[in-house]
Amino acid sequence: MEKNTELDDDLAIIYLKEALLLLHQNRSEDQLDDPMHENFENTLLNEILVYIHNNLYSPLAVEDLCERFTISRSTIQNLFRSHIHTTPKQYISDLKLNEAKKMILEHKYTISEISTKLGFTSIHYFSRKFKEHFQMSPTEFAKSSYTKKVRHDPS
Repeated sequence: MEKNTELDDDLAIIYLKEALLLLHQNRSEDQLDDPMHENFENTLLNEILVYIHNNLYSPLAVEDLCERFTISRSTIQNLFRSHIHTTPKQYISDLKLNEAKKMILEHKYTISEISTKLGFTSIHYFSRKFKEHFQMSPTEFAKSSYTKKVRHDPS
């Protein structure tokens, strides 16, 4: 009779584990439709975006954001993908490259200074990313914008 009790206990544990798994799955699915959860996600994403914009001139890594906002890498990836349809790394890169383009148009800084100011690890990495994004190197862009400025300058 003891063997039946052990089997009954094992079976009860298996049923309990299954019930807990089902509860966890249902809770996760319910959270997706929960307005409070959605509000939390929107608030968190907004705080992250504000932080990125305020620290655009610093090196920004996804790991730093995860640490700062105490969230996992998968959480931040999902947050960006579901709300702004890109990854955090791509968002930061696009933002910095667009800022670099504006800075080049101002003709106040050298390409090297812009790269450093925006927290790129090297001028070569910056140039490669710029060319991938805009289909021309930063130097080519600077020359083309200068030529356009000279042609359109009435003085």
